[in-house]
Amino acid sequence: FWSDAYLAPDSSVVMNLNPFFVLEDGPDNNRSKDQCGRAASLTFSAIKFASSLKRETIVPDAFRGKPLCMDQFRALFGASRVPKIGERDAVEVDPESSHVVVLQNNQMYFFQALGVDGSVCVNEQDILEILAAIQTDATKLPPDITSRNSLGVLTTLPRKEWAAARNVIVSTSKHNETAFEVIDGALFVLVIDDV
Repeated sequence: FWSDAYLAPDSSVVMNLNPFFVLEDGPDNNRSKDQCGRAASLTFSAIKFASSLKRETIVPDAFRGKPLCMDQFRALFGASRVPKIGERDAVEVDPESSHVVVLQNNQMYFFQALGVDGSVCVNEQDILEILAAIQTDATKLPPDITSRNSLGVLTTLPRKEWAAARNVIVSTSKHNETAFEVIDGALFVLVIDDV
């Protein structure tokens, strides 16, 4: 399913296959009403889970007492779908992934989340402070200015066009190539734009 429905067709994923989920309010009413507080809580939980996967401390799921294969969990974090020209897109997994990319107002930021050994190197309060600083910085420019350099919109193109645009952007400068490496190598991308 994954290869045929998600990686092979040339049509826009956003328009034709866009898996998502909606979260209920969190158990802490004070935290769940504040976007940064809720994002910090969810991000910290995801980072702890990513750390457990990297350090292989998670007990395998079991069915009728027999452990199930959890190999697919390796692509939960640090994975990126990279568009290709003339072939299926590739899901590239960075086993050394240790940072989180934050997208707000068409601007990308990142912070270190895991240490070299896979241990968590931030706590929830650290993340809350990081997100608050990002929110302050991201609102310095109006959206009509920041949208001029928005990369995210390119992912809505048919894949051949997105692959070609990505190749041009990457080949234009070392800075662009490095920026894509940061994005592609992230544990995940957290979007905290307005709702």
